[in-house]
Amino acid sequence: MADYHARPYLRWTYLTFSHALTKLIKALRAYHVTAGSVVITFIHNCAEQILLYWASCYLGCIFVPINVKNIANHEEISHMITTALLLNETDAQVIIFAADESIAQWVATLRFGVQSRTFVVAAEDDTTQYSSFAELVNYDQQMDTALLHEGDHSSYFSMVIFTSGTTSLPKGVRITADMHSIWLETRKAVLNITEKDVVLVNLPNNHAFYYISDPLFKCYGAATIISGPSFTPQSTVDAITTERCTY
Repeated sequence: MADYHARPYLRWTYLTFSHALTKLIKALRAYHVTAGSVVITFIHNCAEQILLYWASCYLGCIFVPINVKNIANHEEISHMITTALLLNETDAQVIIFAADESIAQWVATLRFGVQSRTFVVAAEDDTTQYSSFAELVNYDQQMDTALLHEGDHSSYFSMVIFTSGTTSLPKGVRITADMHSIWLETRKAVLNITEKDVVLVNLPNNHAFYYISDPLFKCYGAATIISGPSFTPQSTVDAITTERCTY
């Protein structure tokens, strides 16, 4: 949310978002990501994180957002991943998305007993041993037509949000598709959202409220503004004023 004229932030229409999401869904299916697959993210607030959430919803994946700042705690991260993988009852594909190569390498030191594939959002150069997010969405290998048009599996979607772990190891809270829908319906009734609203979502993407705020306003056609990797008070105030936020 830096000053728009100094450092223009990314602006997408819903049509642009839809095109990007469709490409990501097709690419994930080409990598055999489907209902029951586990998608784990170690990413800062960014467009890729939002796309991965919505793609996971459509494909019926188990979506597990983990705060990048937690990686200093080996025990907690190992516990979180192991807990999330308990839901992988069909031995489906496990995909990890890391903010950069250093985080991907750190995650690779963990041993959680299943094979996984890691992609990095910000690839430093062409010599990286990991595939980049850009390579994923531009995946152009011939895809099985039936796999590509498999349909909406969103009823199988679930998400695992972890508590802070201040008193013990973080506890994983599973949120099913039905529970998620109830969240959104309840908040809609309270807020009376319309397509004219503009909301600033200033939360880390591993927080439950993040997945109430952003999806809720998108479902009703409102504009959403997502904060960047860190909180900057002045940039936040500027964004609220410039974009005329209603929430």
